Amino acid sequence: MKMKKTETFTFDFIDFQAFSKEKQRDPFYNERRLRVKRKLGQIGKELQKELPKEHSLVHRTSLSHPYLTNQYQVRSLWLYFSRSPNEKKKLKEILGVDIGKDSDSHYIQTLLVLEVSEKGLALGLKIHSQAWWDGENLKRKCSHVQHLQTFVELLNSLKGFALTNHNWKREYLSGEITQASLQNFFHYYTPGEHWLQITQKYTAQEVLEGKFKIYEWVKKGFFQLLPLYQFIIWKEENNFVFS
Repeated sequence: MKMKKTETFTFDFIDFQAFSKEKQRDPFYNERRLRVKRKLGQIGKELQKELPKEHSLVHRTSLSHPYLTNQYQVRSLWLYFSRSPNEKKKLKEILGVDIGKDSDSHYIQTLLVLEVSEKGLALGLKIHSQAWWDGENLKRKCSHVQHLQTFVELLNSLKGFALTNHNWKREYLSGEITQASLQNFFHYYTPGEHWLQITQKYTAQEVLEGKFKIYEWVKKGFFQLLPLYQFIIWKEENNFVFS
């Protein structure tokens, strides 16, 4: 039986080692990182066909070579999905020209992300630290008890994910989250300053051992995160920021 194209998507030892500390700034390893970028691009292309069009998501990959925008250091590579140009236009119309300039970026948004680093693979949803419109929308929405409870239920419906605030060590594990623990999270989470992250991880060793099919894992994870994405992002029918 012929293998599906998606079953061939994998990462090997060389891919993970391209992001080791001594290689992150070295342009000699640009070709290796480009190899990873192309793999991520293939995964993104296939996912783009399968993700429901009503979510208006488009995919991109991050820079594979040291440059100004990554502080000349490639710690990891991302495949990420974010708002379509049309959805960003709607957002900018609300924000206005001056404060809406950040919303032009496809990166400064709420993102569905697959990340490759020396440690392994991480899959999740992230609200960029500068995407205050989405972070503030979520925080204000969850100040209402009924919406807070919905967010609790959405997070606990996930398996093997953890909610974190920026680079803080504390993890709020799916299946164990309560209204009280989320209220504690939002007490410290500052939109426009902190990243909000909901992630699931596999170590490089687990990937190399072939314990799971990468594409199916990513697809399943992204589909699980879509209800959270829709719950979080600002849009006209989900507006808790502008009145």
